[in-house]
Order: sequence, then structure tokens, then C-alpha cells
Amino acid sequence: ALMIAMGVGVFLGLEYGLAVAINHEQWYLIGAVFIGTICLAAIYAKPSIAFIAWLTLSPVAGIYLRLGKVGDLPQITFDRVMIYSLVMVLLLRCLAAKQRPRKLILPEYLLLAFPVFIILTIPFFPHDSPQRTALQFMTRIGDPVMVYFIAKAAILDKRHIGAVVAGLFAVGVYSTAMAMYDHFTGRMSLAAISGIEADLYYSDAGGRAAGPFLSPLDLGAMLSITIPLALHYAEWTKRNAARYLYWLCVPTMAAAWFFTYTRGAYIPLVVVMLLMPVLAVKCRRRYLAALTALAILGMVGLPIYIARPDVAKRLTQRKTAEGRIVLAKTLANLIRANPWFGVGLHNYREEMPKYIADDLLARWIWHGGSSRSLPELTSSHNTYLTLAAEHGLVGLALYLGSFVGFGAYLLRLRKRFPAEEFLGRDLVSLVVLVMAGFFLAINTTNMEGRSYVNCVIWILVAAVIRLAQIVDDETKCVGGERADVQGGFAYGR
Repeated sequence: ALMIAMGVGVFLGLEYGLAVAINHEQWYLIGAVFIGTICLAAIYAKPSIAFIAWLTLSPVAGIYLRLGKVGDLPQITFDRVMIYSLVMVLLLRCLAAKQRPRKLILPEYLLLAFPVFIILTIPFFPHDSPQRTALQFMTRIGDPVMVYFIAKAAILDKRHIGAVVAGLFAVGVYSTAMAMYDHFTGRMSLAAISGIEADLYYSDAGGRAAGPFLSPLDLGAMLSITIPLALHYAEWTKRNAARYLYWLCVPTMAAAWFFTYTRGAYIPLVVVMLLMPVLAVKCRRRYLAALTALAILGMVGLPIYIARPDVAKRLTQRKTAEGRIVLAKTLANLIRANPWFGVGLHNYREEMPKYIADDLLARWIWHGGSSRSLPELTSSHNTYLTLAAEHGLVGLALYLGSFVGFGAYLLRLRKRFPAEEFLGRDLVSLVVLVMAGFFLAINTTNMEGRSYVNCVIWILVAAVIRLAQIVDDETKCVGGERADVQGGFAYGR
């Protein structure tokens, strides 16, 4: 009866929403309903497969399916339609089966504490509109938190975890192909798919590769995940042809990674490649060989590219560093004036002019860093300073606590996994180091524009935690038979 009542309520709500949209000629909402209906049908039939399909297709589909805007934020996106539909279907299934929720682990409490803190503080700060505030909240932390719990609920067995890894590797493959097109043609590959010629957003240094993400930093961060995955596949595949193919992917993806010409994007892969030979068990020799080969390739190829004036200017220009120092000092002044709870969600740009020193701004403009005033700059270029400025030291501590808590938890879980399996100890080590690299990389950028890569980090964390739960569930026997393995929302029946 509850399911029927909810179904009727959803139907009537959609009918009313369509009527209002037609009356106000909001055609993008009508388009979103059709897209949502198709996605909802697929999710209801096979939520796990729908989740993996979203993960694999999101970088491309998420760009094409964006409808309506509030300011600079899209209202309806492919990602949100899929994420919210998955949450609704998985929760309804859990309620219909009368399953008890799993107990949260400590890092999950910390992960939830940060968005709860933001919600509680929103009424105390000025905001443009409730709709824009909601979109800003979901972009910053709401969507990644939801994706983490969706991943835990959608992953039911080891095959799904293997499919998640395969999906991410597929993203790396087509992103590399698109990045090469970007770099060598100077045209946007994403537009070329539609038969449209468009220049790259970042055309300096001969064209910075961005792939489907339209951002060199996002592409570099994503390839920092998929390059080690190629090495992982090369270690465990039994077919020589496949092994050679994975090995070929490593330098190809590494070239696309370098062609981003973005220093912050280089950090995660450097962390992984330097530390995986220490943490790896089965794959140690392969990582050492790859690290040596990439180092030789870098020593030969880097001087050639640095000899190009445009590349040298891009990677070594002083005014970029000076400008970021100005931004950092301004945000530090703002934080000192509002230390505990900050200035509110997405208010740092409006507040920065009150805290910038005239001599710093004059020096920034004098060196040719920008022809615009500081609040108009596109990013703070530092996630931690942004969080501290907007949510205070309390909010920053909650965010950092979730990262550190999950990292420590995964390191402890690592010892429980076998070393001689594809979904084993080396994969867990890789996830931990990817987290660490991302943790360092967002010190050079504002994470708000990194929505997909941010979600991928939390999906990998959720996959490892679910893998540990699946292994535990498989060892629990009821009457000599294996216990039911349910999604991450609930215990077995």
C-alpha cells in the first residue's frame, strides 16, 4: 500500500510539474522529465548496471545533457538525474524489503557531519536565492556524499567492483583519445563529436589537452587514476596480447597526462608512482619498471618540450605563482577575521575585496597577472583555504577529518585482503595513494569544478569498503549456506 501511495504521489507530482513547466514555457524541464523517465526505468530494472553505465558515460553524457541554469550552475544534468533516481530506487527497495540499515563506520559519520554542518549554518548567512544555494550545496558536497552511499548500495558482489574498475579504465581510454585530438589539432574533441569545430578553452602552449572534461586539471587527475589501473590490469591478465595492450596504454595515457600542461594535475600520478613500489606486493616489480621507463621518457622528452617557448612559459611563468600568493594571502586575511564559521556557502568572492591589501593587488596587476579585479578571478586555486573561508576552521576540520579517517580505515583494511588477487591488497593500496594524491592536488585548485573526479575518488573508497563487507558476508554461513549479500544500505535478510 505504501509503494502504491508513493507511486501515485510521484505520478501526480510529475503531472503538476509538467503543467507548470508548460505554462511557463520551461521546455528544459519537460526534456528533463523524458530523460529522467528513461533513466528511472533502467535504474529500476538493474540499478547496479545503471550505476556502472553512469560512471562510464558521465564525462561525455554529463556535458551534452545540461538543461537550464541558475547563474553559472546547471539546474538539470545527466549526473543529477541518474544520482537522484538511484537514491530513490535504492531507498524504496530497502524499505520494501524491510532491511535494517548497516551501521555506519566512524569515517562515514565524519563524511555526513560536513554537509549537516553546512545546512545548519546556511540560515545565518546571506544568499542570492534558495535555488542557487541548493545547487551550490549539492555541487560542493551533497552530490559526492550521495554518490559514495549509492556506490555502497549498488555494489552487490565482486563482479560489480570489477565492472567499476573496468568502467574507470574505459573512461581513461576514450579520454586519452580525445586528449590527443585536443592537443594535436588545437580543436575541442567534445565539439568534434557533434560535427562542430570549436577552439579549446585552454589554447595556450599550443593547446592543452582537456578531453571530455573540458578541463586540463580534471583530465590529468583522471589519468592519474587510470595509468596505475593499466599497470594493475597488465599484472593480472592471463593473455599476452592483452598485457601488451595495457603496457601500450601506459605511455600513451602518460603523454596525454603531460599534454595537460597543468602542474596540479601532475601531483596525484607522481604520488602514486613514487609510493606504489613501496606499498605494492604482487605488482611491485611492474611499478618499478613503469617508474623507470616513465623517468627515462621524461628525461628525454621533457627538455624537448621545455625548449618550446610557449610550453616553458606555461610551466614556469612567475606571474601565475605571484597571483596565487595574492589570492592565498587575501583568503588568509578573510579567515583570520572569520575564523570559526566563515562567511557562508559560496560567499568568499563577495567578501574578498574587504580583506585584500592594496599593495598586493597593485603588485598583482603591475606584473600583468590580470586585467580584472581580484573578485572576478575564476577560482581561489586552493580548496582548503576556500573551505576555511566559507565554513570556518570547524567546517575545514570536518572535511579533513573525513579524508584522514577514510585513509586510515583503508590502510587498516588493506591487511585483510589477499595479495594474490586482482581485487586484493595492491588495489587497496592504489586507492589509498590516489586519495592522498587528490588530497594534495586540491591544494592547488578549487574542487567545485572537479565534480566527476571528486565523485570517482569517493566511489573507489566505497568500492574498497564494500569489498571488505562482501568478503565478510561470504564467510558468514547460515545453516551451512552462504548468507544473503545485500547492498551497502542494509544487512542480509
